[in-house]
Amino acid sequence: MISGMQRLFNLNGSHRSLGSSRFTEEDEIEVKLHDEFGDGIVGLQFDSKSTDDFKQGQAIIHSVISGSPAAKAGLEPLDLVTTVNGKAIASCTAALRALAKAEWPIVLRVRRMTSIRETTPAPTEREIYEHLELQIPESMKATTIGITMDTRPCSGGAELRQPIVFAVVPNSPAEQAGLHACDLLLAVNNARVLSTQHALVLLQEASWPIRLAVARPQALHNAAVTLQRNWRKSC
Repeated sequence: MISGMQRLFNLNGSHRSLGSSRFTEEDEIEVKLHDEFGDGIVGLQFDSKSTDDFKQGQAIIHSVISGSPAAKAGLEPLDLVTTVNGKAIASCTAALRALAKAEWPIVLRVRRMTSIRETTPAPTEREIYEHLELQIPESMKATTIGITMDTRPCSGGAELRQPIVFAVVPNSPAEQAGLHACDLLLAVNNARVLSTQHALVLLQEASWPIRLAVARPQALHNAAVTLQRNWRKSC
């Protein structure tokens, strides 16, 4: 049985056990997410390529960050989020706003969208994230950790600007700690990051050493592993 998966419902409200035959798209799964580490990370990614679709379209999960509460609860890409702590969800924007304010443990009801799985492209390695924990030690010469982020206005609202590292300054504390461009900031000193602007505020106010929870694109992680293996073979 998948950890965190609580109950299975038919849309008419009747209950079915998880041990029954394979559930269909008429069923909703209720899952409970637990904040084990106190950093508020949920671990869900929604597709924000089109702002209009993001604001108006259904809250269909695009990818799930490995090791996150969402992953441990058994959520999968293409699951449709229908409620957050009992509040009905009608769009990706509504899901993000509800998750940002939700009290833990977070109870989600999701619908497994079996009918679109064969026709919808799976997330690429650039859209699947590995969860990492980094610590940036205090530096006597540095006043910042040494990263830049995209702070341009976002038409969909500030909460839609994902806190993704744009570049890392060479020889900076961030580079020495292993932070990479394209890393997604999840938490700073156990405080969940909600947007790019929020990340910059948290980093400015953070006390050293700074603990970061980041999500790294699987493509970047795999490329680093390949380079390391090739370097070892050449030695």
